[in-house]
Amino acid sequence: MNASYELRLLLLCGEVFSLVHLSLGLLLHLLTPRALLLAERMKARQGASFLFLMRMLPFLASLFVVLCLCLPCYLLLEPDHAVEQVGYVCVGLTITLALQFLGALRRGFSAGYHSWRYRTACQRAATTRIIEGEPTAVWEIPAPSPFLAVAGITRPQLIASDKLLALLSLDELKVALQHERAHTASCDNLKRLVLLTLPRLLPGVDGFARLEHAWSCISERSADEAAIEGDPQRGLLLAAALVRIAKWKRPAQPGLLLSCIITDGLEFSARVNFLLGRNIESKLVGPTTGWVLALIVICPITLGLLLVTHPNTLLNAFELLEKSLR
Repeated sequence: MNASYELRLLLLCGEVFSLVHLSLGLLLHLLTPRALLLAERMKARQGASFLFLMRMLPFLASLFVVLCLCLPCYLLLEPDHAVEQVGYVCVGLTITLALQFLGALRRGFSAGYHSWRYRTACQRAATTRIIEGEPTAVWEIPAPSPFLAVAGITRPQLIASDKLLALLSLDELKVALQHERAHTASCDNLKRLVLLTLPRLLPGVDGFARLEHAWSCISERSADEAAIEGDPQRGLLLAAALVRIAKWKRPAQPGLLLSCIITDGLEFSARVNFLLGRNIESKLVGPTTGWVLALIVICPITLGLLLVTHPNTLLNAFELLEKSLR
């Protein structure tokens, strides 16, 4: 296949991004059990940040290689010929990447649109409720079961069902609302949108579902930690609230950018145990975790220094890229 200078650049960037992303994605998929163990050794907030960064790593590393290695090599060393031959493998990898990004954009747009419709519907049906001692108002909506969540990204709003407001005591409600405000402070709804718009391992193949699910679970524990502020009494109140809510069948909210008070039944027991003071010992970042975090920072810096101090690196990389185009 013959391609112009600009098209060759596009195909080369797509091929390199696809190869780096697939390689790192497969490696991350294999190392996910180890990453989850490392996250468990940290405090919940650190663990949630660690898992989110791990999920972002294939995309960020691929983008870094394209911007800092692929583009400079091509723009500086590739002669501007009219047309050159391009291999079908390169074209196929670029098309695969395009399909991945189209799927990611579709997921992100769908989640954003349906979340906007849900928030609008709640606003129409809601009654503004002022809770004693609370800094922000709550939208009270009619619902057959207890429900509490924060919706929205730029203008997050607390939404509670009338059933929940009648079910919880004032003290339980306050600590539950603090849990939801912790989600807002951590920008968890925005992170959910980012995860939806990241490319998968391959079109139709996720590969990151376990990591994303673990992030969602540990972010709930992080919000619990922020809500109780180390106070055992607040922990008992939040645990009691969770138990009361868990007795009711919760309506599913698939594909919405919501941070609900209870999202996962499997994680429920661990959260309640933590809130009741079991396994509440202080967790610190272990040496292995520290090495992993250090490598994430050091690798891009090392590559940048290598490009600056050894100009031949660009030439060698260009020769390798030229072969990949054929």
